[in-house]
Amino acid sequence: MTDNDFRDCPPEEGIAQHGEFRLTLIERPFPAGGRVLPAHDPARAREFAGAFGTIDTVVEEVDRIEATERLPFATRADLDLVSVGCRGTVTEINDPALVFAGGLPPRGAGGRAGRAP
Repeated sequence: MTDNDFRDCPPEEGIAQHGEFRLTLIERPFPAGGRVLPAHDPARAREFAGAFGTIDTVVEEVDRIEATERLPFATRADLDLVSVGCRGTVTEINDPALVFAGGLPPRGAGGRAGRAP
């Protein structure tokens, strides 16, 4: 997000880093215990991010990170960072727009642009 449509502080404003905002979808056939999942599918991840309800447009893709790493959230502008992993029938999205902020909806009335690693 580069404007103040949904937030009342500038993009460079610092933020508190705590909490989780991860959603994991597991489709059939469900992966069996101990089985190794296929490699990450970046094309499917971009498609999923573009179709996800909290993201209007994927404006760029950034370097890939390991699934166990967290995105570096330090400023309000970083809240546009979204990570999506697609491995076989398992899809996981980490999106700050999923956070419920004490009575406020997880995101504004409109959409936002996002960057997906």
